[in-house]
Amino acid sequence: MPPPVPSRYFELQQRHEDRMSRWLTRIVGLAEERGLNASMSVIHPNLSVAEEVVRKASDDGADLIVVGMKNRGALERLVYGSTSRGVIEHAGCPVLVVH
Repeated sequence: MPPPVPSRYFELQQRHEDRMSRWLTRIVGLAEERGLNASMSVIHPNLSVAEEVVRKASDDGADLIVVGMKNRGALERLVYGSTSRGVIEHAGCPVLVVH
């Protein structure tokens, strides 16, 4: 039986999601102020995150995908893969990777 998850984890996770949502909403607003058609989506991947991002961008007819990049060590990249690399390799439009 796995150990119980501390209840504080769920509170911290919610705070993180709220902070990210506010940040992304601001970014979309700034893009729209500059005449760009921007949107954000929360995805719940059935496949890999990269595949789901590429699928969503294709469905929406995106002209550009912007993804973030984490600095992971070689072992972590080997175990978990790289979402940004997967998006770059499979996207049908340009991809901007930001740190």
